[in-house]
Amino acid sequence: MTEKGTLIGNRISEIRKKAGFSQDELAKITGYNRSTISNIERNDQKPSIEFLMQFATLTNVSLDEIVGVPTKNEGQKVINVIDQLDRLKEESDLSIRYELVNAIKNHLNQLETDNRIINDKYLASLEELKAIQEKLITLFAERPKKK
Repeated sequence: MTEKGTLIGNRISEIRKKAGFSQDELAKITGYNRSTISNIERNDQKPSIEFLMQFATLTNVSLDEIVGVPTKNEGQKVINVIDQLDRLKEESDLSIRYELVNAIKNHLNQLETDNRIINDKYLASLEELKAIQEKLITLFAERPKKK
């Protein structure tokens, strides 16, 4: 199958250009007028069997290729491409999952680190408060008593 599309007019236009013919030249050789060839290439008109046979002979391209019948090799190529896309999809899904798992792990590690820092600061603050409390108790105990 040709690259431009699946419509027969697109394939005829592409094959004609590859063969090096203008629409006018193709019209003169085949006996069809240029507007008919233009209509066929725009997919506004279906080509006749006679035109297709003349075109195939002139361009040395099989009717199967002109009308878009996939050959066994092309069918296998399509299957191979689909298989590759499936593998890429699976690999992509795995890659995305791997990235998500890593992002979650990194986030959890950061939370753990943040919690440790907060906990350490809390414990340090608690120790400071205990020291202040002990000083206040000592000061209160040393304070002269009122009579």
